[in-house]
Amino acid sequence: MFFLFSKLLTFLINPLFWLMGGLLWAWLTRNAKRRKHLLIAVTVTFWLLGNPWLANEVLLQWEVPPTPFANVPNDKYKAAIVLMGMTQDSKSPKDRVYFMRGADRLLYAIRLYKEGKVKKIIISGAYIDKLSAIAAKGANNVVSICRMAGIPDEDILTDELSLNTHENAVYTAQLLQKNGISPAECIMVTSAFHMRRAMLCFRKQGIEALPFPADFYSEDRFFDIGRMTVPSAVAIDRWNILLKEWTGIVVYRLAGYI
Repeated sequence: MFFLFSKLLTFLINPLFWLMGGLLWAWLTRNAKRRKHLLIAVTVTFWLLGNPWLANEVLLQWEVPPTPFANVPNDKYKAAIVLMGMTQDSKSPKDRVYFMRGADRLLYAIRLYKEGKVKKIIISGAYIDKLSAIAAKGANNVVSICRMAGIPDEDILTDELSLNTHENAVYTAQLLQKNGISPAECIMVTSAFHMRRAMLCFRKQGIEALPFPADFYSEDRFFDIGRMTVPSAVAIDRWNILLKEWTGIVVYRLAGYI
């Protein structure tokens, strides 16, 4: 039920839903004054949400800044926790891993391991079939990548049960306890835009990890007249990501997950 509710909410907060709804209302209404106001509102909203410079500025403020590898001391942390959400399982043949955005989550964790910053990698999360809402193999479909990188099986821990960030925290806490790893000896690797909610969920479970964000949507600040004036579909997608994350924090707060 929570999964279906979250998907419905995701649809309702999508900026394209607002824009299409406004245009449909303007088309259906018989009030000329209302139609004019609706078209102005849709136009202004489209320009604001489609502005790449503005979207990037908001992302720069929201995303947790990158942590330099040199700032992570050796022998202080035991495990890098990698949250899933970087692969898809609806493509054949099944003899490989199909990565989406966020593959650098795993790459960063592997580098942390190779440089001696951590002793183990924890891969947390099941894959969700978006059509059937059924959990499929998740963490194990990237274990092969860790093996190819030369990481032995005893240093790879997996959680294939969690279906959301709250469950990532719950099941990871159980893995830490089972393997004798202190909650204070972990590094959290997930997308920069998602890091704040992830950290709140893990703190709720007593895990105070070092944030190590990946998968950045923001770019370094620079001024360009085109980016500041010409709308872009990419910018609207960035706002969609932010709105989903902000809504997720509100819902998680109401549910008591954070």
